[in-house]
Amino acid sequence: LSFNARNLAIKRAQDADIPVVLGSATPLTDSLYHAAAGRYHTLRLPRRIGGFPLPPIDLVVPSGSPSELPVEVRQGIGKTLSRGEQAVILLNRRGYVPTLLCRDCHSPVTCPACAVRLVLHKVPERRMICHFCAASFAVPSRCPVCLGRNLDLRGIATQKLEEELRSLFPEARIVRLDQDQKEESWEKIGKFREGEGDLLIGTQVVAKGHDLPGVTLGVVLEADGMLAFPDYRASERAFGLWIQLAGRVGRHRSGGEVMIVTREPENPIFGWVRNYDMESFQANLLEERKLLGYPPYCRIASVILSSATEEVIREVLAEPSPFGSPPPGNGIYGPIPALPPRLKNRFRAQILIKAPTVREIHDRLSLIRHHYRPGKKIQVEWQIDPFDLA
Repeated sequence: LSFNARNLAIKRAQDADIPVVLGSATPLTDSLYHAAAGRYHTLRLPRRIGGFPLPPIDLVVPSGSPSELPVEVRQGIGKTLSRGEQAVILLNRRGYVPTLLCRDCHSPVTCPACAVRLVLHKVPERRMICHFCAASFAVPSRCPVCLGRNLDLRGIATQKLEEELRSLFPEARIVRLDQDQKEESWEKIGKFREGEGDLLIGTQVVAKGHDLPGVTLGVVLEADGMLAFPDYRASERAFGLWIQLAGRVGRHRSGGEVMIVTREPENPIFGWVRNYDMESFQANLLEERKLLGYPPYCRIASVILSSATEEVIREVLAEPSPFGSPPPGNGIYGPIPALPPRLKNRFRAQILIKAPTVREIHDRLSLIRHHYRPGKKIQVEWQIDPFDLA
């Protein structure tokens, strides 16, 4: 069973006739829309803890390869350490490098059970790991496609970032937090808060909700990758994460700074982030969603059709849509290839449902389940109000 915990909490509160509190420094656009419509009551905390202003946010355009730390970031970290202060560095990608690429045929090393790239990890041991099915493999010496020996490590993830920072700042005490170390996360955060560490690096867990008195520098690496995720909420998640990280900086002392590394500084989202202009960002987001027919202007459900046989899904994708061509925001869309198109040895297609109410979502789900009945060797799974569409 897959469900949206936030929406389930709201529904249970409605049934029990009790209030529910949704708390965030960066509330969802849906929530602010409902507040403006009078469905929610808004409570604001306008002043920051300690009374210090939010830190300025600067954009850094890298000149080297994506796996290198820009000069401005290295200098900023060095100055922070020289003052005896702390820095938080956000890289929302765990492992050592995200891609092992063949230079001869340009094929990445992929998971045999999932149509995704394997990620190289060096801790606790050097292995290629699938972040979808958790399968683990020895690091190949030859390309699995062409048997070439010219394999390149491409990109950077948290383990490589830690290695590079240890080389650049050998005296610094570095703390890494990501899903690979989630068992130790609260203990590590507590020690860092007490000053037992100089640089805190990791995935999104480092950006949210922590009160870190010594932090005066925040850095966002690979910002463009967060925006490129194929989901209508990608920019909203990235914006919220960057603002949350800025909230960790300079909470107990003045003079903080945030650096966001991007190759697309002209993207309007960075102007809104630099100005902490959540209102303009969300107004623009609402215009886009209204035009394209996405929440909060409708309800959605994601339906995954899967089969152990590739030909079955190919036939599903080849036939004309049995559900017609609906207008934006109200109907059944698809099927199209799912992302990823194969997962845990099952081939996948995706259907998106949009409707004004959950009741209509369920009605359309019934049509889909009837059309792809079990006799067709297709498994039908769905999620209403999915956290993401990929």
